[in-house]
Amino acid sequence: MPMDLRIVLPNRPGAALQVFEALAAEGINIEGVSGDIRPGERWGYIHILVEDGPQAQRIVEGTGFEITNKRDVDVIS
Repeated sequence: MPMDLRIVLPNRPGAALQVFEALAAEGINIEGVSGDIRPGERWGYIHILVEDGPQAQRIVEGTGFEITNKRDVDVIS
């Protein structure tokens, strides 16, 4: 079942790319993404939608980033 992961990221160039590259290196496809990183703030959040949530969680946490929320979602296309 698809899962939404909410990831805390520092507001610095390349932070999101680090997550995306780590997932890609392990063959995890990102089905959807949204973000909330505000100018002047030190931290922001991205949500990623993935099919293999537990594996994606291990990969993201292995990069040193924190996942603050995860939930199963229904995708309607």
